[in-house]
Amino acid sequence: MGYDKVMVTVDGGEEDPTGGYGRKDGGKGKRSRLVCPILLLVALVFAAAIFGGVAVIGSMENCYGVLDQCRSNFTHVDDGFLADMHVEIRQKFLRNAAFPSAGAAGAREAEPMTGDSAWHVLRFPESGLAEVNLSLVGHRAQLRRQVQITGGGLYLEGGRTELRYYSDTEVPFQQESNFLYLSGVTDPDCLFFIDVATGSNVLFVPRRDDDYAIWVGYVPTLEEIQAKYKVDSVRYVDEFQEVVGAFAAAGGGDYPIYTLPGMQYEERLASYSVDVRPLGPILFEERSIKTDREVDLTRIAVSASVDAHVSVMKFIRPGMYEYSISSHFLDFLGQCGFTQLAYPSIVGSGYNSAILHYTANTAELYPLDFLLIDAGGQYEGYTSDITRTFPVGGSFTPEHAELYNMVLAIQLRCLTQLRPGL
Repeated sequence: MGYDKVMVTVDGGEEDPTGGYGRKDGGKGKRSRLVCPILLLVALVFAAAIFGGVAVIGSMENCYGVLDQCRSNFTHVDDGFLADMHVEIRQKFLRNAAFPSAGAAGAREAEPMTGDSAWHVLRFPESGLAEVNLSLVGHRAQLRRQVQITGGGLYLEGGRTELRYYSDTEVPFQQESNFLYLSGVTDPDCLFFIDVATGSNVLFVPRRDDDYAIWVGYVPTLEEIQAKYKVDSVRYVDEFQEVVGAFAAAGGGDYPIYTLPGMQYEERLASYSVDVRPLGPILFEERSIKTDREVDLTRIAVSASVDAHVSVMKFIRPGMYEYSISSHFLDFLGQCGFTQLAYPSIVGSGYNSAILHYTANTAELYPLDFLLIDAGGQYEGYTSDITRTFPVGGSFTPEHAELYNMVLAIQLRCLTQLRPGL
């Protein structure tokens, strides 16, 4: 709309069909020149607010849609479920690791899943699990004959708080997997000890001062930590020598301590004979056979990751960049309540799709490119690992189809060859 059609008045002056440019008020009308641009600017801001609000609402609806999709596939487990799972794991570990003196004196009994708690997660058919577990009995028995721990203690170190180079910024924390497996503890800077003779376990936590609470958050009491993780005892790290010394004195004679290679135990365990050989094979073997609750958590990780991959396939368009795809995958899992990925996502298009551990994720996507995405979520320490390849443009060219079907045929043939015990 032109200015010559705008009727304006300023400071009570007469209306002027010229839009104020021919005012008879002593030149004050020149201020009216600003009125139309201001009105236009206000209108643009108002329109942007409306459309921006629509976009935000649409984005929120999308988030809620993701949440609904996640909830339809699984329900998050609580601390009680996790604590009971790790109690079961410790019992299984002590029982299957052939510790002759430990017997049935392991940790407290895990609470059975009853009532509402029995439906924390979806249940799937257990086809094949029993057969697989039975097939491994012979292998496990052979391993136990080769490697046995008959006394002493088991020592594991949790992950440490690390800072980013020369700064006060903490690197995102990832718990050490073996420590998490036996203790269930997700906090940094902790130690875990099991006395083989009694099966008793002790979690050692760092002392945190008031400054830590100000910067990081609430510091739970020892009693609260014990209740959360359902360990036998919780002590401070600086009490380690006292506690382990008491176990050693009760055992009498030599008290060897078994740990894993790479643990920084030299100073803390200087008074004991340390063996890094037998614990690893036993622990790794036990971790390969999951309890029902572990299977549940793995299914949660896989279910959400599958949905994230499908969402990526619907989201992708030519002209996007690999990092946009990686961000979308992470965002979807974040909406589902996941706080960690299983590993850095590999999103490679074109030639990048042939690089095994490509993580730059910076290239532009073109219509005829193949896109490979190797990504998975991690849920309470249990992960998924999913790789899919598909054309960016949404349609398979003859060359795409030939290559895709060739690899698919090989994969399907390999699946037919799978047998328990291989």
